Amino acid sequence: MPLISVILPVYNSEKYLAQTLNCLFAQSFKDFEIIAINDGSKDNSEAILQDYAQKDTRLKIINQQNAGQNLARQTGIKAATGDFIAFCDDDDLMLPTTFERMVAVQKETNADLVCHAYKRIGENVTADELPVAKKSTIKIAKGLDSIRKKEVNIMPWSKLYRRSLFEGKSFPALTLGEDFYTTFVLFMAAKKTVYITDKLYFHRQHDGQQSGSLTTKKIQDNFKAAHLLTDIITENHLSSKDCKAFARYSARSQLFSLFTQIMDDSNPELKQVFVDEWKSLFAKTFINLSDLTLGRRFVMNAILKGNFEVAKKRLSLIKKIRI
Repeated sequence: MPLISVILPVYNSEKYLAQTLNCLFAQSFKDFEIIAINDGSKDNSEAILQDYAQKDTRLKIINQQNAGQNLARQTGIKAATGDFIAFCDDDDLMLPTTFERMVAVQKETNADLVCHAYKRIGENVTADELPVAKKSTIKIAKGLDSIRKKEVNIMPWSKLYRRSLFEGKSFPALTLGEDFYTTFVLFMAAKKTVYITDKLYFHRQHDGQQSGSLTTKKIQDNFKAAHLLTDIITENHLSSKDCKAFARYSARSQLFSLFTQIMDDSNPELKQVFVDEWKSLFAKTFINLSDLTLGRRFVMNAILKGNFEVAKKRLSLIKKIRI
């Protein structure tokens, strides 16, 4: 059995898929399998996968009807045979020493979860243009505050997970907030988490990405993830410090960021859905307005009163004075 199972959801990625596969097969650490889930692609992605699979038997292909990235990842987890799991998006890149570095750190620390930093790249960046890895520092994550401080990011890639972390867990089918939910659940399940300060993974930014534009359901799903997580945290009696760290991350990063996207949308229904969901969150969970920074509270007070133009002006102001 391989040490690592790499889960690779694929959907209409013919432009970048070969670059991603080349990066994976160029890894200096070789003991891994790639489970590519072709999630109903309508372009040439499946043919590209078949071509690479004929050249290297470590690539296994699962074809399924389009169900979204989250469910594609779950399909891959079920098929995984490695002791550890890593995720990769079908248009991203990584350094050739990424797996080697993560495995070495895991062996050194015996961590259940090894994380590292990442960098966003443009749509035309190639593997030859990636920076050389610098000498990095290894740190032990200290509770949920490591996520609040963004020492550990919530993205599923840029991590090496002990496969047993996924046992007995059912992840909700969310259209937005699935990474937010899943990372917190797995982070809480891990007995030891470490993070590498160096950037070993490169997340491509382009117009064709699967996240797409906001919808009513996406807004509701993102808040649903917050509701579900507060239930889990309460049931597991996490410390007040962890509860506060989670609440602050949720309010300041995961949920408030929706507002900045909504303000660029002309659909008034989305704004009202956001207001309704935020009020519901405050009423039913331990997350509240005080978990925002002073500046964002200033903006949110206008939003909750339905004064979106005022809120937009306030947002512009707090960005300038950085509060």
